[in-house]
Amino acid sequence: MNKGEISELNVNAYDDKENLFSTVEGFRFLWKVSNNKILELVNFSNERRDNTVKRAEIEKSAHSDYILTKGLSTGKVNVSVELLDEEFKGVTPHSKIIYVVEQFTIFPESPLYILPNNTFEYNIKLIVNENQREGKHIL
Repeated sequence: MNKGEISELNVNAYDDKENLFSTVEGFRFLWKVSNNKILELVNFSNERRDNTVKRAEIEKSAHSDYILTKGLSTGKVNVSVELLDEEFKGVTPHSKIIYVVEQFTIFPESPLYILPNNTFEYNIKLIVNENQREGKHIL
């Protein structure tokens, strides 16, 4: 996931025979992020994104199967999700590691062949909200 961008995360659920459920919309979930300084959970209403009626209702008291996240700074976070409904207490919570990175490009972009002990100048451009910030480096 890229720093500064909004990304979507959703739950896919499988039965004991590894069959994928068509939807888990309507269930209440608890999403946790290990470091809120790197990644934050964002409400649909704050981002003015379309949401279903069921998900909007659930978002008043919990999280739904579908959430938005925003990368605040670079790093690695653990995101976990678990069902909140009492009847599903036996379902194991699931977690994934998510890396928040800064996009960049290196110029020149084409392959470059240099001899040992030689130097050349290159540019690294950070991509910030689709704008580029430039920095020059020598290798």
